[in-house]
Amino acid sequence: AAEGRAIEPGHAIDSEGNPTTDPAAGLKGAQLPVGGPKGFGLGLMVDVLGGVLTGSNCSYEASMFATTEGGPPNVGQTIIAMDPSFFSEGFVEHLESMFSDLTRDNEVRVPGERRAELRRIHEAQGVEVPETLLAQIAELSAG
Repeated sequence: AAEGRAIEPGHAIDSEGNPTTDPAAGLKGAQLPVGGPKGFGLGLMVDVLGGVLTGSNCSYEASMFATTEGGPPNVGQTIIAMDPSFFSEGFVEHLESMFSDLTRDNEVRVPGERRAELRRIHEAQGVEVPETLLAQIAELSAG
């Protein structure tokens, strides 16, 4: 927001609930969850596992964590633990093969792939820090 660059459509809403590409307005509103039918399905399963099955509030029923308005959020959690001794032999290789097949001819990325790519780039080329941020850091450290 400090740099004034627009964010991609579909990532945030303003304080009135309207879609926005303005990062400052998005900070006053909310970041949107994963969108579309798949995002809805994923969110629905999280609410079923963490809310309905545990007798807790679902996401749309819970109050905000950041304020005292509405009382405690009363959210639940479901933890799924798996014993690796029951995994198939070669599951890592199979998983890597699946990721490779799914991402070969399209723009799909697996979780963490973009971060790893950016880390390689930033380690090689450095990270650009806006002058305004450097000035703020210098001011705070002088303080």
